[in-house]
Amino acid sequence: TAKTEGWAVTGNEYTEFYHGFEDGLINMYMYREIESKKMISAVITATYQSTNSAVKDLIAVGYYYVMPEYRGRKFGLELFKKAMEPAENKNATLIGVEEMYQKYADLFGFRLLSQFTIDC
Repeated sequence: TAKTEGWAVTGNEYTEFYHGFEDGLINMYMYREIESKKMISAVITATYQSTNSAVKDLIAVGYYYVMPEYRGRKFGLELFKKAMEPAENKNATLIGVEEMYQKYADLFGFRLLSQFTIDC
């Protein structure tokens, strides 16, 4: 990802995220080649549970990536839709590279927020 998108992912990040959430609140969706087990596409979702019953849970979507040789073949789109199924009727945020903003907006309805605050 550092070469193609300008951001780097280390091999242990999913494990670190996994230990930071309760069971079932972080999920990785992935397509792999059958023979080589090489990753084709992946996306991670994390659910932040609201402590206020009037506020919906927040699903954060990130690490959405398709290997360059598989782009344009709908692997990413299909996987992203599957990952977003639990987000129905919840708030959702997408963490991604700025160059993909318009595509995410057109396909999934996300919009770019350059500045935001979180009240704690």
